[in-house]
Amino acid sequence: MNLKVFESILRRATLIGMILLFFSSFMIYFFNDLIYLVHTYFFPNLTPSLIDSSMYLMMGFFKISIFVLFLIPLLAIKWHQKSYRE
Repeated sequence: MNLKVFESILRRATLIGMILLFFSSFMIYFFNDLIYLVHTYFFPNLTPSLIDSSMYLMMGFFKISIFVLFLIPLLAIKWHQKSYRE
């Protein structure tokens, strides 16, 4: 696979991941009551603080995963291409 193709794939994956992260942040901020209602329907013993902490934990893990799996390799490819040209 060409390095340019791999760079393009990583750039798009990073963009999609960040869009999903912002979308989930938007949903948690504006529809927190609905999220609580849906989750307590299936799991009646959950408290709002437990749901909130679980959501923020998963969003943090997702953000770290985006950085480690997509953004850092993309920056490494960019750095390699820049040093290779000089």
